[in-house]
Amino acid sequence: MIGLPRFRMVTHGRGDIFVSRVIEDWGNWEASNTALLLQMLGRPADFIDIGANIGWFTLVAAHALSGRGQVHSFEPDPAHLAKLRANVSANHLENVTINSCALSDRNGDARLYLNAVNRGDNSLLPSIERSGSTLVRLQRLDDYDGLSRERPLIVKLDVQGSEIDVLMGARTLLTSYPHDVVLFCEVSPSALAAGGRRTAELAALLDEFDFAAAFVDRARPRIIPMSWQRLVDHQEDDNRRHPGADCDIVAFRRIDGLMAPIFTMRGTS
Repeated sequence: MIGLPRFRMVTHGRGDIFVSRVIEDWGNWEASNTALLLQMLGRPADFIDIGANIGWFTLVAAHALSGRGQVHSFEPDPAHLAKLRANVSANHLENVTINSCALSDRNGDARLYLNAVNRGDNSLLPSIERSGSTLVRLQRLDDYDGLSRERPLIVKLDVQGSEIDVLMGARTLLTSYPHDVVLFCEVSPSALAAGGRRTAELAALLDEFDFAAAFVDRARPRIIPMSWQRLVDHQEDDNRRHPGADCDIVAFRRIDGLMAPIFTMRGTS
């Protein structure tokens, strides 16, 4: 992949059938999001990795932003944290802050439910696939004092159905941040429904925060700007035809800031 930095990475091994196995087999993870993110990381920015897992996006961003930005990673699972810390250390990254907590709309504690086979499926929401659990700390992003607020901000959000809670706990940050903000978010109607939420609620909240919507075409990769209502209709229809389907979206405010390289490429493709 053009622009992908070379780095060392330890995984959970082949028992983790998605994240670890794909990285071991292909040397990549979520190739479309990675490619789009790399286009944005050519300029100074800070990066927040919410649901960092073992650190793929943390490492990509930290290498790309060396000397030009900070990375703030949030991961509550102790096993993931051990790999995340090992990966940051092995790559001698000095621009990463690791936070051992889950982000939410409140501060406190909660059970994190663990999927032993698909270790990217850990969630604050129980399911039959998540056979274990551990007590973790919750924090609102609005109460996090580690951000300098000196640079544009890129946020990656992948929390298996708790996205709305995270965003509600980041309302002040996202609505009053003094620079450009772009949000990458995985959206799964079935995961949201497990927590009593709907895709339309997530879209309405991001619209309230004054973000525009774009759908990530995983095959190209490229973004397809669309209205929030069209995005909701598209994803709910896809979930009816393919239960459990998810998609990646980009929420943005400007086409001349962090998103400029992506819109330039889109215009010439």
